Amino acid sequence: MINRNNPINQRGAALVVSLVLLLVLTIIAVVGMSTATLELAMAGNMQFQNSAFEAAESIVEAELTRNDLVPLNAPGTMPIIAVNTNRDFRDPDNDWVATATATTNYLGLTGVTGWQLGGATSFAAFHFETNGVATAAKGAAASHRQGYYVVGPSL
Repeated sequence: MINRNNPINQRGAALVVSLVLLLVLTIIAVVGMSTATLELAMAGNMQFQNSAFEAAESIVEAELTRNDLVPLNAPGTMPIIAVNTNRDFRDPDNDWVATATATTNYLGLTGVTGWQLGGATSFAAFHFETNGVATAAKGAAASHRQGYYVVGPSL
């Protein structure tokens, strides 16, 4: 009868195999953790980019509601409205999300067909361009430009 429990005959193969398996599992765990960390950072960056995008859209929309658009004499930069300069956007918890600024340029006027109606007053389309720039955390930024016109009495 052969005694298999004799320490002289044991060579430690089970120990080597278990150490190799432990090493492989450790490598898989480290790679998984680094991938998860990278995905978390990417999701955060996308969230900040979306915040900047929404702030730029909001500031452009706020600038479109100006009531000093017509009549204008000469093309150029419109006076800056203080509420649309370095305006902070906050979340429901009142935490800062983004800062945005808008400027509006008057580009000129063109005639508008169909607005004369045979009357003495003629109308024109006053053309504008609004630029909205927003910044959020981690350098996220968005710049939006929107052109539009407002119909008003011709000069």
